[in-house]
Amino acid sequence: MKYLFFLDESGDMGINGSNFFIITIFSINFFDIKKLDYINKRARRNRFKKELSGKKEIKGYYSSNEIISFLFDSLIDIDFVSYSIVMDKKSFKNMNLLKNCNNHMIYLDMVKQLLNTIDIGYDVDLRVDRFVPKNFIKIFNEKIIKIFNNHENRTNMSKNRFNINIHHSQSENWLGIQIADVIGWCCFQKFEKNNPKLIEKLNKNHFIIKYSKK
Repeated sequence: MKYLFFLDESGDMGINGSNFFIITIFSINFFDIKKLDYINKRARRNRFKKELSGKKEIKGYYSSNEIISFLFDSLIDIDFVSYSIVMDKKSFKNMNLLKNCNNHMIYLDMVKQLLNTIDIGYDVDLRVDRFVPKNFIKIFNEKIIKIFNNHENRTNMSKNRFNINIHHSQSENWLGIQIADVIGWCCFQKFEKNNPKLIEKLNKNHFIIKYSKK
């Protein structure tokens, strides 16, 4: 069995700006990829044709509540789970971290921590939005692959090693990354704006953890 993990971020990692930074993984069964294509066509050709006209992708920050509800309702027939890791940038510990550490290393640490909470018992294709700079991609990939190679040390589910393929992709080409963006944005609204209504639509299919530097 293979799963597709789509990864995107919400907020910013600057000292100023947002109070929270969030990374989200949207996970689906490989066999459901065609269902995502169907959802995309329905959104663009029918009800939201006018709203999405001229937009290459669906982004959380400019999408109406109607589009977001449509996307979430459309996922009911898909084998999916989503996960978000939330950094409170205003906490003393994280503020010092952001002041003194490379942001890309913090980003990598958050992704690693998020993946380590997922009990992975299958092969994975991980598609990451192009946030990671080219000169950091090799380090990023090596660290993520290491998590999968050490998988048998952190789960009782299986002692097999699982394969992971990592792709750094343009989000406009993958609705899965766009959905990860929308989920992350809704999660961001919960923490930044104290508005949990949108993210609560996912119910038990969405899990949130707080980031803590080890």
